[in-house]
Amino acid sequence: SAASDVYKRQGALAPRGSADRSGIRGPGPATARRVLAPGLRGYAARMSTHEAGAGVEVRFRLRIGGAPWDAVAQVPRGPAPVSALLPGIGRLTDRVVARAREAVEASGRTVSCGPGCGACCRQPVPIAPSEAHRLVALIRSWPAPRRRAVEARFDAALTRLEAAGLLEPLRALADVEGVDARQSLGRAYFDLGIACPFLEDESCAIHADRPIACREYLVTSEAARCADPTPEPVSYTHLTLPTKRIV
Repeated sequence: SAASDVYKRQGALAPRGSADRSGIRGPGPATARRVLAPGLRGYAARMSTHEAGAGVEVRFRLRIGGAPWDAVAQVPRGPAPVSALLPGIGRLTDRVVARAREAVEASGRTVSCGPGCGACCRQPVPIAPSEAHRLVALIRSWPAPRRRAVEARFDAALTRLEAAGLLEPLRALADVEGVDARQSLGRAYFDLGIACPFLEDESCAIHADRPIACREYLVTSEAARCADPTPEPVSYTHLTLPTKRIV
């Protein structure tokens, strides 16, 4: 719903306003360290940066599942918003998820998620303001027919949420106290059956640009159980390095 609200308001995440104020001032290496290092604290045994063409190459040695992994990311040189780093963070997330999938399969289990299974795409998805603004830019880059189709789905979703009395509570989610209250709100959202505006034929139409939370969501229980997303019947895959803390 955050992305819906951002798109509707063309830059404001909530009534309080939340433009993409995540601009980083300083040289490229400082940008990389300031944004990436806090999220990787406790996992990065080594981090180095050097100039590479139009950007900065950042090298990490991460500990994932107890095993070392050398990673390389390209980040913009000089001042940049966090949204400009999202492609690299997304690729890092994909590698972490791939490691988790390997561990699952090594244990004899199977990850159920895949094309054609969009049950989880009817849940509220937590995203950072930088991700919301990047999605807005993505929509605006599309040809008019595709853009209008997605805009119509955003409008329909907002209309249904408002009619159900959930739009304002979702905008004020940060003020909701207690896990039970948040889960109740999330369940009420799911019960409406509102599909993500980017869901087409039960598959993600923006798979390469999907939010970090979507990338990290993996289950090993039967796919049909996700139609009733309570903690008991759904078995989630644990990620040793949740990269969403970076954004």
